[in-house]
Amino acid sequence: MLDIPGTDFQDTIKVRRLRFASDDGAFAVVDAESSDGDDIVLVGPLAHLEEREHVLVTGVWQDDKRFGPQVKVKVAEPVPPSGEEALLAYLKRVRHIGATRAAKLLDKYGDHVLTTIDDDPGLAFRRLGLNPQRAKEATKSWNELRSTRALHLLLAPHGLAWLVPRIANEYGDRAHDVVRSRPYELTSVFGVGFPTADRIARAGGVAADSPARTAAALLHVLAEAERDGSTCLPEAEALSRTNTLLGMRMERLPPDSHVVVEDGFVYRPATAVRRATGRYRRATCPS
Repeated sequence: MLDIPGTDFQDTIKVRRLRFASDDGAFAVVDAESSDGDDIVLVGPLAHLEEREHVLVTGVWQDDKRFGPQVKVKVAEPVPPSGEEALLAYLKRVRHIGATRAAKLLDKYGDHVLTTIDDDPGLAFRRLGLNPQRAKEATKSWNELRSTRALHLLLAPHGLAWLVPRIANEYGDRAHDVVRSRPYELTSVFGVGFPTADRIARAGGVAADSPARTAAALLHVLAEAERDGSTCLPEAEALSRTNTLLGMRMERLPPDSHVVVEDGFVYRPATAVRRATGRYRRATCPS
């Protein structure tokens, strides 16, 4: 296995253990096994990975002065469970499905066990012998796992898989559906940059002239202005910057943009509230 610093790396690895993870989950050190069976250390936004999980990793080799050769990961895309070991490990994560029941499910449905359960999890678990209450609880657990799995596949190509636990905690088993239907909430709730959220949205079929897209772009422009020291922007300037970001031309700000326009200046709602309550002594808008 070529481990020369600066050399590109791509391989399907098996996670052995999470050695370290930062409090915010944005950085982790993972001990793993390459497809050739070699030991390998991965560093990057990997706190979401679990033991025995198989992941397609893309990154670059680097030589850490203290820890030696390791792969700095750019993208880690979970590979759907396959093979007896991976499928059993996944099934055992479902509530009330231990090793014995997981083996029964795999024996009954084989390699199609996940898609079969997806079709009607309640029926699959009742047929396994769970009483109605336990089948209901197992179904809820299954749906949460399914949502998390889908969320991984949606966000990993954009380097955001490390956000999956936070998003799942916020939305529960609706997490994947929420991100697919309201992708721009990634910017307002989780601090994802507009360009990244926009790629996810457009890949999911959001139209270029969608009101949600326009509103998210405008809020992003105003937030960027605040970071540069301006609590607001002149309306014409806000419109111009938003058009540039969207790659389109609007003649005026849409009425449903979720911003505050006052005396020709545009504010984010939260900023306008702070200004109105006196937390800003005066508006610092560019002239």
